[in-house]
Amino acid sequence: MLQLRGVMKLTAKICAMLSILAFTARASDQTNADIEKKLAAMPAAEKANWKLAIEKMDAADKIGRAWCEGSDEVTTEKLKEAFASDDTVYNVVFERKKKDKRGAEDSTLTLFVLNDGRNSGTIMVLNFVNDDMPDVHMEYAFVEGRTIPVVRAIKNIAAKEGDSLNLGGSITVLVRAKEDAHFKNARKPASPKEEKAGDKK
Repeated sequence: MLQLRGVMKLTAKICAMLSILAFTARASDQTNADIEKKLAAMPAAEKANWKLAIEKMDAADKIGRAWCEGSDEVTTEKLKEAFASDDTVYNVVFERKKKDKRGAEDSTLTLFVLNDGRNSGTIMVLNFVNDDMPDVHMEYAFVEGRTIPVVRAIKNIAAKEGDSLNLGGSITVLVRAKEDAHFKNARKPASPKEEKAGDKK
């Protein structure tokens, strides 16, 4: 009788696991379909920009996620080497947050792979073309004044379950974008009406 109960419990666990796997697969298929639908509606240059940003974010996630979670198995040198010769990438920024052993103080460690410190301050975001892909926030921006157009992609990395000292972090990727209508329009001088509207804000 006890053996039968054990078998029944095991069967129930297996069925639950299979249900979760099936749900995850369906959700993943739907996500991929949504992405393809969105990309199909984009102009060629814009599509190339978004695809490049996602591709480089995937690469950054693959090599840097463990570092953001607090692991030192991947050195900062390896993170830098991964993008050092990639001309399509303007910058990659890895960030991780920690608590001290007493759990009283938070500290943040930020690693700029390329162009130290140029991830913020010089960026002017084009808010009207912000777009959110699954797990990744993406937006058009300028760096170094209005001289270099980029797509900025940001992904938050959650802490590993059970880790009370490492709090996770984030990955930010900036890829050099192809010039398209969004950037060209943003460079145009504001009309008198737009300037007045901006003054009222």
